[in-house]
Amino acid sequence: MVPVDVRRALYLEPVEREGDARGLLVRPVRTSHQCRQDHLMQLAEMNSLGSLRDLLRSYKASFSSLMVLSDDELQRFFEGKLTLRSRNSKSVPSLKAWGLGLQGRICLVCMDEEMVVPQYFNYPLSLICPIHETVLLDVCDGCDSSILYTRKHRLRCGRCQRDFRESTPIPAADWAKEFRRRFSPGKELGFCSVKSHSDLAIARLLLWYQSAGGNRSRYNYPHLSVRHHPWLERVAYMADHLIEQVLEEFRNESPKRLDNLIAWTRCPTPVNSIIQGLLGNSV
Repeated sequence: MVPVDVRRALYLEPVEREGDARGLLVRPVRTSHQCRQDHLMQLAEMNSLGSLRDLLRSYKASFSSLMVLSDDELQRFFEGKLTLRSRNSKSVPSLKAWGLGLQGRICLVCMDEEMVVPQYFNYPLSLICPIHETVLLDVCDGCDSSILYTRKHRLRCGRCQRDFRESTPIPAADWAKEFRRRFSPGKELGFCSVKSHSDLAIARLLLWYQSAGGNRSRYNYPHLSVRHHPWLERVAYMADHLIEQVLEEFRNESPKRLDNLIAWTRCPTPVNSIIQGLLGNSV
């Protein structure tokens, strides 16, 4: 769940009212680990409303507001018993810190088994499905377009309409498993905001390092794509002393970003331990 202070910044207190005839006929219950974007896609598809965008348009709701509602509030909203008044139409980027953006990732085996999309698939360093140990795709393997939660059919590409169940899953390579072990907090954390923020901090650092000589200030909410895999394979086996060199350079060039990097990487991973040991006393 998004913290209360962020929820308040995104919308005013919900206003209760009498129900009306706008209630959805089919309201599948969201499972505990299903991401909100996938649940809204289910609601739109099962009620023949088109895409997530069509659902938002039909109910005159902003994407950001529906992202931060509790499950109970969301149910009352679709029953017509709750009115929302959006405060900030530009708030969607801030939600990416909790994996609540429009860019999606899918596991082809999960798609074939018609499983829901879990929240942690949306975190920046999620490269592998932990259930099936296969590569997570964020672009269609048919047309190379981004896989977004605004597509009309959960099981199809939004551009070429390729059925994802017809694609061949790619087993996770050893480098991807090593990257996960060194850089990303494990499943035992429950895929909560601790993991999402650690992933975000590390992804910012890695893309900052990759963009040497370019615009290093634009990766506030980074997304590591399958297009990054050749580079991430080298990163996975980067020696500890090279990571320390990157951190020293980061400290010298981006001192204003040290506080988030240090605060968000306190959960145990090999790389987070290096960060805390080298930079822990910097702020």
